Amino acid sequence: MIEADGAVKYNNRADAAEIVEDEKDRHRWLERAGLSVIRYTNAIARNRPSEFLADLDRTIRERRGRPVPTCWSLEPPNSVTG
Repeated sequence: MIEADGAVKYNNRADAAEIVEDEKDRHRWLERAGLSVIRYTNAIARNRPSEFLADLDRTIRERRGRPVPTCWSLEPPNSVTG
């Protein structure tokens, strides 16, 4: 999974801490479900695309041989909740 991190979602918000915690919870849940998470910023995508592509390539190589989740649902599987 690839997720863009944008600073705008944190700027001048009283709930910024909650947004960050939700993001971390989502990241942990996805990794427990067997997915890899790559995060990047607009600056990386625009100014250093080779850095983003290197992260993507490394993640793909590290995943080789690992199963990819095939059951998709809006609800987490029982084995990864908690």
